[in-house]
Parts: sequence; C-alpha cells; structure tokens
Amino acid sequence: MVGMRFTDEQVSLLRSNPWVKSATPKHVSFAKAFMEKFIDLHSKGLGDPRKSLTI
Repeated sequence: MVGMRFTDEQVSLLRSNPWVKSATPKHVSFAKAFMEKFIDLHSKGLGDPRKSLTI
C-alpha cells in the first residue's frame, strides 16, 4: 500500500518473526527460507501459501 507505515509495535512483532529478514516502518523483507517455501507451496498448487506458512 502506498503511504502505509507500520507502527513501532508492528515493526517489533515483525522483527521477532523468523520468516522476516528485516522490518522498518516503511518496508518488510522476507527471509530467503520463507520465499523458497512460499514459491514451493505455490508451485505445487497447495492453495494459498500464506495460510500454510504460519508460525
């Protein structure tokens, strides 16, 4: 979303997530392991990978 900013609490929560490489109020980068798993599940047609990658 354009102009969306994460609160300090949200950034802290994101940074504690093992799937997240880094997080700032304006940006989230996902870990390589997350991206590989996401692509693998998506390519296998296993539904919505976002629902399968919960912690």
